[in-house]
Amino acid sequence: MQRQRHNGRRRGSGLLEFGVAIGLLWLLFAGVYQFGYSFYLYNKLQLSVSNAAMFASMAIYDAGNPSKFDTAIKNMVLYGTPAAGTKTVVPGLTTSNIEIQLNPNAGLPTDITIRIKNYQVASIFAKYMLADKPRVTTLYIGQVICSTC
Repeated sequence: MQRQRHNGRRRGSGLLEFGVAIGLLWLLFAGVYQFGYSFYLYNKLQLSVSNAAMFASMAIYDAGNPSKFDTAIKNMVLYGTPAAGTKTVVPGLTTSNIEIQLNPNAGLPTDITIRIKNYQVASIFAKYMLADKPRVTTLYIGQVICSTC
């Protein structure tokens, strides 16, 4: 029986292959983690905008003070409640990222569009922007009053 002799040039190749495999697996793990985190953030934003649209569709609209209505809706998107809170639904979201559009008919709102604009998601590899996503449009069925009329 002949014994095989190990060539000195092949020493440590297993360690090198292990290092390459760990590097590739780590990169794959980071990509899967980032995709999952981005998906989680988008779902949180979608739920927040949907809840704000449901609240806005039935809230009292004061034609004399529409900023109160807008502030309550923005707080619903930001904090999950009509009153201002301390912790936002997702990190980095501000009132400048929330756009509310009322479509009036004869001075009365008929439908409301709430959208997130220019929200930047910081990922491991790069930052990317959510422009006009998510967006919800709903009919307004609430009561209209005028406090200054």
